[in-house]
Amino acid sequence: MAPTKEDVFTQFDPLLRRSDIATSPWRKSLYVADLDLLRELLTLPIGAGDKQESGRPAKAFDAWIAHELRRAGFPPDGVWPRTRRPRVLPEDLAPLEKSMEALAEQLSESETAAGGKRYLKNRHEEAAGEVMSLRARHPMATMGYAYLVRKNVYDEEGAYAILFDILERLRRPGDAFDAAMLLVADWDDSEAAPKVSRIDQPAQELDASRFFEDMVDWVTVRSPIKEHVEVRRRRSGEPVGGLPDEGDEENAADE
Repeated sequence: MAPTKEDVFTQFDPLLRRSDIATSPWRKSLYVADLDLLRELLTLPIGAGDKQESGRPAKAFDAWIAHELRRAGFPPDGVWPRTRRPRVLPEDLAPLEKSMEALAEQLSESETAAGGKRYLKNRHEEAAGEVMSLRARHPMATMGYAYLVRKNVYDEEGAYAILFDILERLRRPGDAFDAAMLLVADWDDSEAAPKVSRIDQPAQELDASRFFEDMVDWVTVRSPIKEHVEVRRRRSGEPVGGLPDEGDEENAADE
């Protein structure tokens, strides 16, 4: 059998496969996202010289979000991109996938530019129109908008405030996006192999915990109680077989 051809996600697979998806990410009713893993994933393309324009940092962001959904309890093969090829399954969801990819491609163009006030405003209008159209075709879908930007978003006067306003406006459950997230990455281009030094969450309203909590809540609300059993179990803190998840004992000891 011929070896499987590598794709853009291949470089992220070893990190993701070593990362825990068996332990619930919920701690005392709060979703705790693994931002350290995101920092490591982003460092792979950025350290190799792949700038934002290459699209590879955005793929690292995609891979991380998929990993977090697996941590939330969704089936490993039911979350895209998977950690092996083919990255997307199943075939009967292809129309929805195509629509989501078109929207993601349009929105991701704004991620490569930290500033540009008029540019961001235009993208807001386009994003709002596209997501409403998608919502009309797939009313039961849960949709979130995750935005990763570099720290130089603060360098242009008013750019961050406009970005925050855009994301807040886009989050309208049942109408536009059900969840929205804003993360800010920082690295030094003067280094020979830049490493992402930190991932900031500048707005509590748009942080990772709120994003994944909203996504999980709306998925479970819109689906029958017999679906997403593991997601519901982890969300409620219900132990497997009467035993607490790893880490819950430590939390109990601290209380």
